[in-house]
Amino acid sequence: MSLSGGFATISGTSPGLARSPRLPPAAGACDRGKPTDRLLVVGLLYLAAADLVVGVWATVDPAGWYRNFPGFARHWAAAEPPYNHHLVTDAGAGFLGIGVVLVLAVAWRERHLVQAALLGSLAHDLPHFLYHLLHPARTLSTTDKMMSTGGLGVGCLVAVALLVLVTRQPPAGIVRA
Repeated sequence: MSLSGGFATISGTSPGLARSPRLPPAAGACDRGKPTDRLLVVGLLYLAAADLVVGVWATVDPAGWYRNFPGFARHWAAAEPPYNHHLVTDAGAGFLGIGVVLVLAVAWRERHLVQAALLGSLAHDLPHFLYHLLHPARTLSTTDKMMSTGGLGVGCLVAVALLVLVTRQPPAGIVRA
């Protein structure tokens, strides 16, 4: 094996088949199996589940999502008319995209991917939370306003806490002096 132009190559392969350089397996990974890793996984799955449910539903059935979200006889999206098929589908695709990246962060648990997924989640969810905080739907009950805005706020807090957790812990296999 040799390095050629920043890429690792295996003897006997052409430069066109060069493989990208890789860190040792544990160098950028999160500490698997430790309590902080379990907390990270649970938090990432919580965020991913919320985004995937909204994303799949709004993308596959935009009108149904608009009329019935979040379900359980509550109708939060319909409280802010008018319905716009294009807008609901696009918003659903955004939730879906963030959810997929959060699932990949759980599967691979590579520090930079986890950080990027959490930053993407915050970039998506924080403006959403602030909008609902500053512009509550007049037709929703106080309970519905608290549940919808509070749920968005909890998601932001979870993302910030996980970002701090993964940023402060040293990568697996690396000891801080």
